[in-house]
Amino acid sequence: MFFALASVMVLVSCGDDDPTPVVAGFTAEVDGATVTVTNTSTGASSYSWDFGDGSDALTITDGAYTYTAGGTYTITLTATGEGGTDTATEEVTVALPCTEDAADAVAAGSLNLTFGGDVKFFDNFGGRQVTLDSNPDPSGNTSCSVLKWVGTTAGCETWGGAGWRIGQEPGAGANDAWGTGGPLNFDNMGSTFTLDVWGPTGTTVNLRLERLGFPDVDPVQEIQVTKAADGWETLTFNFVAQDIDADGSTDTYESIIMYINKDACPSADETFYVDNLVQSGN
Repeated sequence: MFFALASVMVLVSCGDDDPTPVVAGFTAEVDGATVTVTNTSTGASSYSWDFGDGSDALTITDGAYTYTAGGTYTITLTATGEGGTDTATEEVTVALPCTEDAADAVAAGSLNLTFGGDVKFFDNFGGRQVTLDSNPDPSGNTSCSVLKWVGTTAGCETWGGAGWRIGQEPGAGANDAWGTGGPLNFDNMGSTFTLDVWGPTGTTVNLRLERLGFPDVDPVQEIQVTKAADGWETLTFNFVAQDIDADGSTDTYESIIMYINKDACPSADETFYVDNLVQSGN
């Protein structure tokens, strides 16, 4: 009796196969803002993908996913089967494609500086460094080329900035590539300017208009705007037609000066980007 019972028990045990354990896994290939994920999981029959950007999970086996903003994201795959549930994660960095810039419009009255060519327009002074560079964040501004602004601790002056005299190439004199049709006269031209600026919340940006340029600066107009958001933000500067020197004619301006965090020197080097200086309105 004991032998027979033991035999039955052995037979039952041999027929009770354990399910295959679930092991989640995948590979990810990045192309711009699109990530192609290939599922390498074993023992699973259903899958859930979290792409780390706050969107709803996808229940695909594998495939491609396109992000709407550049950055670094953690992808999580949850694989489920009879043998349980397992997860796998991988971090990816994606970048949105940029758009080639339109040509700079350099005529006073319809200025639109895209910084997409080989002219940077603004000449730095007082420990600021201004160069043409690639856009670090096309999610907020799709231009490929922008103006990089570095505020350095070495050689910094509190009055440091960057200036452009319309139609004048620094060190070379008159050059139509650097602007035409000046000076600015708000009797017959738009007096509103917009400027795209990349940097942290709280960054202050000043645009200053000068009659000619240092030392012949007066009369001047200067407006400061503070960034209210991180990353790219379009700032607006509303100038006016005026006669400060009371000579009976509207003041005119040949120079545009730009400052970022004016009247201060940084405790460590800081980098900003600017783009699309546009003149509009009447």
